[in-house]
Amino acid sequence: MLLKNFDISLFKKISVFSFKGAAGTSLDKYLFFELKENNYHFIKLPDFIRIEKNKDNLSLKNMGSVAFNTKFKDFLNLFEDAILNSSTRHKLSLFLKGAGFTATVSACKKYLNLNIGFSNTSVVSIPTEKLDVFCDKNVITVSGRNSVFVGDFISKIRSLKIPDAYKGKGFWLRNEIRPKKEIKKS
Repeated sequence: MLLKNFDISLFKKISVFSFKGAAGTSLDKYLFFELKENNYHFIKLPDFIRIEKNKDNLSLKNMGSVAFNTKFKDFLNLFEDAILNSSTRHKLSLFLKGAGFTATVSACKKYLNLNIGFSNTSVVSIPTEKLDVFCDKNVITVSGRNSVFVGDFISKIRSLKIPDAYKGKGFWLRNEIRPKKEIKKS
């Protein structure tokens, strides 16, 4: 199935522009739009996508062959995510269960320092342009606009100390329920 068109209704302000190269050749096309008041977005358009702007709709067309179908779908998913999820922030929290487990964010907000029972402090770098990380006592809260980045970062932290099946020590998600195993008695 060849995807050819994708229509969306127009926002408050939308414009398409391109930068000109040497001898008048067009280098890159960009789409500029405003979702809400003072919330602006720029999206670079791939070469195989053509835009047509009607009175009420903006139409994106795949000008490439069938080989560009997956790239066109990926672009449409990113574009739709920018439209629908731009104002919502996704937030996940991890609870540190264990004696002496602590977490702090460095002063430059680029590193998460974890004291989780190892001889050395575990340091995890934070992608500051995509995520905000806050620590309060034994709770790590990660928030960001993209739920995938938030979930990936949480799983990266959680992989350092997965909850123990017997005592329950480790990193727990909010409202997570895991039955503890019974200790064998001889």
